Amino acid sequence: MTTARRAWGRLGRRARFLAAGAAHPALRGTPVAVGPRTRLELGSAATFDRGLRCTIAGDSTFHVEGHLRWGDDVFVNTGAFLSVFESLTVGDRCRLGERVSIHDEDHVFEPVGTDRGAYRTSPVVIEDDVWIGAGSIVLRGSHIGAGSVVAAGAVVRGAFPPGSLIAGVPARVVRPLRSVSGDEAPSDSPGRVRSA
Repeated sequence: MTTARRAWGRLGRRARFLAAGAAHPALRGTPVAVGPRTRLELGSAATFDRGLRCTIAGDSTFHVEGHLRWGDDVFVNTGAFLSVFESLTVGDRCRLGERVSIHDEDHVFEPVGTDRGAYRTSPVVIEDDVWIGAGSIVLRGSHIGAGSVVAAGAVVRGAFPPGSLIAGVPARVVRPLRSVSGDEAPSDSPGRVRSA
C-alpha cells in the first residue's frame, strides 16, 4: 500500500478532491486528495500540473502565482506552506514532512530605503524520491537532487547532488546516502529498519 493511500485512509470523510470542473483552470484535471483546512490561493496566471495519487494532508497553505508542477505519488504532510511566484517542480514519490515551507521568492531588503514589498524569484526544483523532513525551509533557487533526504529543521538554499543527506542551518551535505546496492557510505543509525 502506498503512503498516499494510507494517508487517504486516515483522512477519510474529512478530505475532499480537487478535480475536473473546479472553478480555477489550474485546478482542473488530475484529482488531488486534500485534507481539511487547506487553503489554495491561486493567482490569475497560476498553473498547477500534477501527477497521479497526490495527497495534501491538511492545515496547509499554497500561494501560487506561477507554475507549480508535481509528479506522481507526492505526499504533503500537515502544516505545509508553499509560495510559488515563478516555478516549483516536485518530482515523483516525494514526501514533505509537517510544517515544511518552500519559497521561490524572497523580499528585497537592500539597499536601505528599497521598497520592502518588492521580491526576487528563482525556480525551485526537487527531483524524484526526495524526502524533506519536518520544519524544513527550502528557499529560492534551490535544487535538491534525486533520492536525497533533507533533515528536519534544515534551511536549504543552493544546489545539492543526488543521494545526499542534507542538514543544518544553513544546510550542507552531511554525507552521501547508501544506495540499495550498498555501495555508498554506511548508515550510522543503530535503530532497526521497518517498512512503512
